[in-house]
Amino acid sequence: MGPFQTHVELPVWIDTVGGEVRGEVRLTADWLNDSSVKLWYNIRLYEGTSVDTTDLDGEITNEVIVPRDTTENISVTVMNTDENSPDFIKLDMRIENNRRP
Repeated sequence: MGPFQTHVELPVWIDTVGGEVRGEVRLTADWLNDSSVKLWYNIRLYEGTSVDTTDLDGEITNEVIVPRDTTENISVTVMNTDENSPDFIKLDMRIENNRRP
């Protein structure tokens, strides 16, 4: 990321498991005026592995602000919202902001 770039969209991560579920992670970053970075994340769990499936079974969207010269750890689990299903997707990520204005 360059100085004060906004809405930098990182490539979408998609993975399938066991021919049954698909997980997607979307990340967008903004460099703020105080040199902190705002990271927005969206995590989705689908029933079915096809990219055409619309059977969304769980989703979390959130954002985290990472001040300059700090590190934030993100650990989020999205569970299948259907009862009696053990399916889940988990995101473990470390964000380090060592940028300078």
